[in-house]
Amino acid sequence: MISDRIKVTSEEKNIESILELTERFAKVSGLESKKALHLLLLSEELVGLISGITTDFSGEFWIESTDDVYNICMEAETLVNKKKRDDLLALSSSGENIKVKGIMGRIRGIFEGFMLTYDEYDQRNLMMTQAVPYSVGGMVDIGAYRSMESQVWTLSQFKSNIEEKKGEEQQAMDVWDELEKSVVAKIADDVEVGIRGSKVDVIIRK
Repeated sequence: MISDRIKVTSEEKNIESILELTERFAKVSGLESKKALHLLLLSEELVGLISGITTDFSGEFWIESTDDVYNICMEAETLVNKKKRDDLLALSSSGENIKVKGIMGRIRGIFEGFMLTYDEYDQRNLMMTQAVPYSVGGMVDIGAYRSMESQVWTLSQFKSNIEEKKGEEQQAMDVWDELEKSVVAKIADDVEVGIRGSKVDVIIRK
């Protein structure tokens, strides 16, 4: 089953409509109260991500389900012109960008990084893998997007990488603490951010 799609932009994020759609979808799907609450909490997490996006964008939000798997989705395309895009990339690369807070802040950073660095030539030459183009601390390494082989970032791979390093690096310990406090890390089975053609999407899977 697939829900209606709600248009979201940097100007009109339609937060109330997204939460109303989630409640309707849970009801139509016949979800028990606990599962319905989890679906709503995860939609709220995605709403928080949408609210924090600073890049001009246009996209859609929807929910889809197959059997007992639910995907909360947003697909967006950047509206940044070349000059603004280059200015934002320079700012991010210099480390002067706003520091991310929490796991959803880190995911938002990945999402915006993909939107800012999309290029048709790069898209044709990238291959799917699980490379992680950011530091253990979670700051996006914008320069890495130009040379990395990955088009997809997943929370499950991120958690695995951090778990391997948490006994060795303080930054990894700090990020692991964030993961343990994160609603989305506790409830969701995975979160995926990736490039699909000329668009970037984020999927929270439960």
